Amino acid sequence: MENTLKTNKSRIEWIDFARGIGVLLVLIGHTKIPYLPKYLAYAFHMPFFFIISGLCFSVKKEESFRVFLLKKIRTLIVPYFFISFLWFIYDCVREHFHSQITLKFIVEDVSVYLVQRHFHAIWFLTCLFLCEILMFFIARISNRKILITITIVFFILSFLYSEYVNIILPWCLDLVLTAVPFMLIGYIWKKAIIGFEITKKNLYLPILLLVVCVVANAYNVNVFNNYNTMQFIYNIFGLYPLYLISSIAGSFSLIFFAKWFKYNKLINYIGTNSILFFTVHQIIFSTADNLKDITGDRGMAFDIIIWIAYIILSIVVITIMNEIMLRTPLCVLIGKKYKKA
Repeated sequence: MENTLKTNKSRIEWIDFARGIGVLLVLIGHTKIPYLPKYLAYAFHMPFFFIISGLCFSVKKEESFRVFLLKKIRTLIVPYFFISFLWFIYDCVREHFHSQITLKFIVEDVSVYLVQRHFHAIWFLTCLFLCEILMFFIARISNRKILITITIVFFILSFLYSEYVNIILPWCLDLVLTAVPFMLIGYIWKKAIIGFEITKKNLYLPILLLVVCVVANAYNVNVFNNYNTMQFIYNIFGLYPLYLISSIAGSFSLIFFAKWFKYNKLINYIGTNSILFFTVHQIIFSTADNLKDITGDRGMAFDIIIWIAYIILSIVVITIMNEIMLRTPLCVLIGKKYKKA
């Protein structure tokens, strides 16, 4: 999730802003805040991350696969196993309070993270890793028509797999069929997206795209998905063409809004350091499920306040954790290079 697009010495701010908003949508999606916010988040937030990943994807012509592979292991797989270790510690502590930690529990819990079948938000890291490995070879193709054809073929295969197979595979290999074409959208139209400026005259465009996203998603949810949210992680798309419309419209609405707003200190910080915010917040959130046992059921308004508090708490805790790691050799565990002062 590291941004490879830079201008001079600085990162492209609107990309970090967009990614930061995307992470906040993930946090909202993982709460029990009801209805509209979650429905909107699930309409496009995961396709958005893959479009942005494609937008930021780059590989040098002379770069060998070995060098590329080692870089992706450093930036995605090392963080994956580090955060998996945090989850393992959490699981052990929770198991200790509920029963007794056994060898069987340890083996089963470790195997969950080694195999990774759509488990916690860290599934995104293994899926993105596999996507980027595939993109290394696809990016060697310079003919845009062929790349567009590959994108369409992947979308068709994604639809067929979700409808007629839908078997969960290790390291989220099954999700690659859906993720790669979204990455290709960002990759193919990279120059056009970056060069497109949002002004007062065309500010209607992100608003229009957001309306299209909301309407298409609402119709898809209500008519084709039994009032349930779309679930990228489980290949649940409702009517597939409607899902593509809502996810692409929503993603570009966010991208264009980000190009307009460009920068907010907190949001850009979250976007710049997205791995920890994206993956660790669920460890904090998981304790929220026990809150009702203490406070009892006090209604929807109370639940919303509690979950907002958990979002704020997560941002504070993860920010402290991130700052400590960035200042020490521990930064390598979140995919960063350690630079001595």
